[in-house]
Amino acid sequence: MRHCLLTVILLSMECAATVQKCALQSTAETHAAQPSKVDIVGCLSKQAGKFRLTDEDGIVYDLIGHTAGLSNQVGDELDVTGMQNQPPEPPSGHPVPDTLLRVTKIETVLHLNPSGVSPVLDDIATWSSYADPNYGLHFRYPKTFENSEEGGTEPNFADWERGSAVRIKSFAIPHDTYPGSNYGGGELTAFVDSNIGSEGTCRQFSSFWPEYTATRTVYGITYANTMSSSVGAGHVSEVYYFHTFQHGHCYELDFTFEGHNTTGMLLPCTNQWVSEHNQFELMDALLSEVRFLPRQTASADSRGPSGTPAVVSFTRSPVTVDVFNIVEVSWTTTHVDYVQLHYECVTNLFVSEVSPGGNMACGRSVDRNFPPNGTTSLGLQNFNPAPVQLVITLVPFFEGRGYEEKSRAITIPVSPRPSLRREK
Repeated sequence: MRHCLLTVILLSMECAATVQKCALQSTAETHAAQPSKVDIVGCLSKQAGKFRLTDEDGIVYDLIGHTAGLSNQVGDELDVTGMQNQPPEPPSGHPVPDTLLRVTKIETVLHLNPSGVSPVLDDIATWSSYADPNYGLHFRYPKTFENSEEGGTEPNFADWERGSAVRIKSFAIPHDTYPGSNYGGGELTAFVDSNIGSEGTCRQFSSFWPEYTATRTVYGITYANTMSSSVGAGHVSEVYYFHTFQHGHCYELDFTFEGHNTTGMLLPCTNQWVSEHNQFELMDALLSEVRFLPRQTASADSRGPSGTPAVVSFTRSPVTVDVFNIVEVSWTTTHVDYVQLHYECVTNLFVSEVSPGGNMACGRSVDRNFPPNGTTSLGLQNFNPAPVQLVITLVPFFEGRGYEEKSRAITIPVSPRPSLRREK
């Protein structure tokens, strides 16, 4: 009898629990089934055939209903009005499902133009003029550009460490040059280096990006050009360098573009990106107004007497072994404009400059020219289980020509990384 009574009680409790569970589930479904009218501003994307709107809090809405024509607005910032179906709370440990938004109205806040944002430079007839007869530089620029007393860029001549470069003039390029974009300001700076006495050397740079190094002719003037780029902390910076050899002197014109790295923002579509094409629209417009005339004041020729380029010395320090190997190489030359460092490729051996940093490609590829006399520290990482030999060759250049027959080489023993030695 007691057994039967206990069974009845347990069955009653189970039934009650089931009824309560069903009631809660019904309530949740009823709550989820009741849509509410909302107005959401966010970025439109398309994934797996679905249109999605992401707001500034990172909440994703799957758009349904009146979505015709949205294919042309992927990437835009939109203001979407509709009925929101809030999904029920997921079990603990499960991802939150996307919210359904049945669209009733769409307004475009910002349409991303595939062509980017063209610069606003005003009528060229209204531009101001600048002339410096001492350096033979004449050019015109928009009135919105302001004088910059302290140029932010450093010269990028092949021999800039000699200190012979002179900053002629700097102008700030205001942020509203590219309205409604990620552009945050920039600068135009002009340098001259009278120590460079040949077009071949003038075409060279201290550091350069091989993939973006070429020649460009604007208004009959041919420039060698390259660029550098850096990204970090929501910020992007790009500098374009232009070199031209005119009337026996090497000139450099630098264009700096600062911007917000909107890929790191919650709403990356809130700003138009200034494209490389947009940047060259500005640079070509300004370069077309640059003229180089003979200098009124002749400068003293700081170049040494003519002679055969030669490497006087090429040495290395002892190798310091830490997390990786560190070695310092030094050189001196005569009748040389700049030098290049080349090293033979070795499997699983990586070479980088300690300062300013960056890997050095092996073989004939280089992205840096060094001064005629100098020192640099190299970081060597050997991922082989045994020591290897690194052979570095110093090639001297004069007036843009490399003198391979005057090169010198040194050999550096490189131990395996400490972790590899411990594992052995």
